[in-house]
Amino acid sequence: MSSSGFNLTTVFEIQGYLSQPIYAGSINSDDGSSLYTDNLTHLVAGQANPQTATNPYSYSLPTGAFQILYVEANGAPAQLTMDATKVPEPGSLALLGTGLLGLGLISTRRRRKA
Repeated sequence: MSSSGFNLTTVFEIQGYLSQPIYAGSINSDDGSSLYTDNLTHLVAGQANPQTATNPYSYSLPTGAFQILYVEANGAPAQLTMDATKVPEPGSLALLGTGLLGLGLISTRRRRKA
């Protein structure tokens, strides 16, 4: 795993399970990382080459298991950041719309009575 210039190389395997999909997210690491689904058979997003803090890559994940393989090869403190953007569920948006519609109807009735 080591190449010239690297004294120590460590590989981290991070596993997780999603009960709801992630529609948009980003991963940033200081050396290299890859994101897989389906038991390491489908590469979602990844970059084997070293990355910089200003060069994250984007991903989206379905429900189910996922794995992140992260390589720390430069001996410096490890940096791996995974962010996910939460998207409201359609049911929540429907409830919000129904509530706003109800408030509108109530205000219209009050104006007509006055």
